[in-house]
Amino acid sequence: MKHYQHILVLVNDEQDGRLLLHRANQMIQQDARITLAHILIDYRAMNYISDSMMNDAGSSQVIEIKALLNHLAASSPYPVTTRVIISLDKVRALATFIRKQEVDLVIIGHHNRLFGVLTSRSMAFINHLDVDCFICHIPPD
Repeated sequence: MKHYQHILVLVNDEQDGRLLLHRANQMIQQDARITLAHILIDYRAMNYISDSMMNDAGSSQVIEIKALLNHLAASSPYPVTTRVIISLDKVRALATFIRKQEVDLVIIGHHNRLFGVLTSRSMAFINHLDVDCFICHIPPD
């Protein structure tokens, strides 16, 4: 198995976060790093007029996600950093983050649902990122 230096784990919620972080902890080598991340839509970029309700909704989402990521990171036996990536173009923002942070493995969850192949962000990441991607099946609730 390849020795990865920096593993990025993309998290949607606590259920997939626990599973994906567990998988990263199994794959990590002694000198590697783990980063937990979540990608949010940049509501402020869509806000063409000043709308405090839109800004408040975006801010509350960031606070909730940061709390979730910190909660998950605390459960890991290895040091974990957390990041919230905010952008309208998720793939481009993720590719930029990967390049700047020297990530060499991305772990992504995937639900096997009807039309999941058509609607999955995991497939977009696989097709557009220049690093190894590990897709982990997330079982239904």
